[in-house]
Amino acid sequence: MTATRNNAIAILGIDEPVVCQYFETLNAGAFDRTASLFAERGELHPPFTEAVVGREEIEQYLQDEAEGICCLPQRGEVETLEDGTRLVKIAGKVKMPLFGVNVTWLFRLDATSQLLGAKIQLVASPQELLGLKRFA
Repeated sequence: MTATRNNAIAILGIDEPVVCQYFETLNAGAFDRTASLFAERGELHPPFTEAVVGREEIEQYLQDEAEGICCLPQRGEVETLEDGTRLVKIAGKVKMPLFGVNVTWLFRLDATSQLLGAKIQLVASPQELLGLKRFA
């Protein structure tokens, strides 16, 4: 369950402050702060497009594409990988002005808790995705 108090986000099963900050800053439209959570050459992998690489490019992408977005992360789990990085998997919902969709976020964090990558995957039926295409 997501708790929001004073823009703070708590995600069931997750104790990774940088992941919560990602959602807090994104929901607040503070895209410069969201981008600053990424490593210098960090990658954002949005649905339906190529990876966006680097803090400046991520900030610009978010300014162009994420205005009005509301992320509602609900629950997650953390896995430590062989190389020492952590993979954080979050399930939740994204609400946009015209629609809402179930989403899975995959974050990869380095030893200093910087975001090496964030991948957003839509969790929807083919009919739901066809409906989204009309608005794209």
